[in-house]
Amino acid sequence: MKQQLITKINGADIVTVERDGEIFVPIKPICEAIMVNYTSQLEKLQSDDTFSGSTVPLRGIVAADGKEREMMCLPL
Repeated sequence: MKQQLITKINGADIVTVERDGEIFVPIKPICEAIMVNYTSQLEKLQSDDTFSGSTVPLRGIVAADGKEREMMCLPL
């Protein structure tokens, strides 16, 4: 899975992840960078008519601590 840095927000790297030709953005790093509760935001996304079917768990994303994790993502 290919990751690409797209920006930094408050010092946090925001990346895109490519899988099977589709590009995704992990939700948690954005929430942490803008200091909003990740769990609450994920619940809102999953209950929203527009985004409920769009949240996708992706494995193998390298987190800020350098370890591979599964992260919920939205298609770019």
